[in-house]
Amino acid sequence: MPSVKALKTLMRVASFTRRYDRHGSPVGYFLARKLVKVLYPKRHRGPQVSLVVDSAHGLMNVSTGSLIESAILFQGVWEAGITEVMSGFLKPGDACLDIGANVGAHTLTMARAVGPKGRVIALEPHPVICGKLLRNIALNGLRNVVVVQAALWSEDGSRTLHVADETAHNQGRSSLLPAEDLPGETRVRTMTGRTLVRELGIGSCNLIKIDTEGADFIALSQLADVITGHRPCVIFEHRQAHWAEFGYAFADAVQLLQGLNYDMYWEKHGILAPLEGQSLPAGNVVCVPGMPTWACSAG
Repeated sequence: MPSVKALKTLMRVASFTRRYDRHGSPVGYFLARKLVKVLYPKRHRGPQVSLVVDSAHGLMNVSTGSLIESAILFQGVWEAGITEVMSGFLKPGDACLDIGANVGAHTLTMARAVGPKGRVIALEPHPVICGKLLRNIALNGLRNVVVVQAALWSEDGSRTLHVADETAHNQGRSSLLPAEDLPGETRVRTMTGRTLVRELGIGSCNLIKIDTEGADFIALSQLADVITGHRPCVIFEHRQAHWAEFGYAFADAVQLLQGLNYDMYWEKHGILAPLEGQSLPAGNVVCVPGMPTWACSAG
């Protein structure tokens, strides 16, 4: 356990750094991040501190030893740009899928945006991370979220999930394929898109967010029927090296989504840039259903 003095220092630092955001105070934001890196480096091996903080997503349990949670502690938000984009797309009563929900930052954002008459289905296979997700949902008293502890995959059944060491800074890094930086193993359930739709009774969908550490295109292809039938906004993460491990490239996503008449954008700091060609820097992709051809007819 940290000393009372260390805890007070942490709370003062977090209170200070959370005052500055990238857009309103860019210099302050830059200096605040430098301060956090000096005082609480990623490889810090001191006592990890757990707190409950208010954030842009809602109340969240956070730890200084976790990448996502420490960002929420010191910045008040995880992926501010995508958080803004999702909030802009959603309205009360909407239905969402959060594939690879992690500790639930985006799940909470969705749940607050769609309100009590909306619905969020969150998938997270990692048992420890899924436990954190459930605690954050309970902390906010949300009744419009259904959590499924499973990985979206091409087959129903179970597979070995390779996970980070418990001392790793990025606890959310896991994969259904072995990797040098993922020494741990746990058996998890896998389910296809059809099984997900059938078991959860998905009758509508307005937004899909996917972040599955390289298996993103597999999740996209498993949800092709949902995308075709409901025309939701689709947000996914692309990292070329991780996608290549699963045998896919960004061009595969372009072919699938543009073939379904989707407009694709690269998101950076909440700004969307139209994608041209089939290459993309690592980051988040926002896909918006295009206008039907009949709406563009002359006359």
